[in-house]
Amino acid sequence: MLLKVPRKEYQRVLDDKGVTLSVDVGFYREGDDGKFESCKEGEVLRTGEAFAFFVRPSGNCHLYALQIDSLGKLPALPERGLRHA
Repeated sequence: MLLKVPRKEYQRVLDDKGVTLSVDVGFYREGDDGKFESCKEGEVLRTGEAFAFFVRPSGNCHLYALQIDSLGKLPALPERGLRHA
């Protein structure tokens, strides 16, 4: 996970040892029965397989989700089913 701090806040974050941010992340794939199940470490999704993920930060922040395919390309994530919390 990459944490990017705005330039104007960088020194403040360095100086303030109390600044913390944690993020809960979950990855799920659609099983044969149509229900979503947790992905296991090292699992590989194939083209066309349905997946879902969630992120829950401990505080206000901006999060960006990027998907890199097997060719190293960065295709746009589909917005279908995308929900903002």
